[in-house]
Amino acid sequence: GWDGDGDDIAGFQWAEGGSGRPADFTFSGNVSHDNVGHGALIWTNNEIVQPAYDDNQVWSNGGYGIHWGAYLNPFVFTNSVFTDNGLASVGAKAIPFNENNRLTNTTVDDISILAYVFIQEKVATFSNVTFTGNRPIGVTQIHDPCVNGDENDPADPDCLRVWLRFDNPHFPAGMKPFEFGQTFNKYSVWEVRGFSSPDYPSLPANFDLFRPDNTVAGGSYYAPFDAWLVPR
Repeated sequence: GWDGDGDDIAGFQWAEGGSGRPADFTFSGNVSHDNVGHGALIWTNNEIVQPAYDDNQVWSNGGYGIHWGAYLNPFVFTNSVFTDNGLASVGAKAIPFNENNRLTNTTVDDISILAYVFIQEKVATFSNVTFTGNRPIGVTQIHDPCVNGDENDPADPDCLRVWLRFDNPHFPAGMKPFEFGQTFNKYSVWEVRGFSSPDYPSLPANFDLFRPDNTVAGGSYYAPFDAWLVPR
């Protein structure tokens, strides 16, 4: 059903104040499509770890398939499909409460990393995500510059560092996997493990991506991803 208002109307919504659901609540086998806004909006701060939300289908929504935020949230999705949404399959502002994978064995068109809202203390991991190739780029992020903060401080509360990990991502031919570029904090990093793409056979399986001006030892500028790439 419809929930939320304005830009954040969504087919399903986990509101900021919570909903009083029991700790063992599960959200599995659901469908959300053709909503004017997002397929689902996650905006609940909750330290109660719930079972993974499994086998959900989200498609053809006007906004994000999943608009994923809140300062702390433990939610994870497995074995799901998020495709053909107006903005991106996943718009991520999520700050993980724990180190569980955010997405596992899930199919998406793309993932867009939005402006974070709280200092990230644990890596956000996406595992065994399959990208459809329906969008030109798999993972992108906001390229706004740092304002009213210190981009050279990895713990700056205003210009926030993004820390991601992609384990065994699957990219088809014809799709650029990553576009890093400018981001709020110089020490943002995307850790990539088990990488393979038919269009980039010379890249190692394991590498880290940094902002182009963060010239970490052992790496070099990699123009296709607009990133400083360090083999690991």
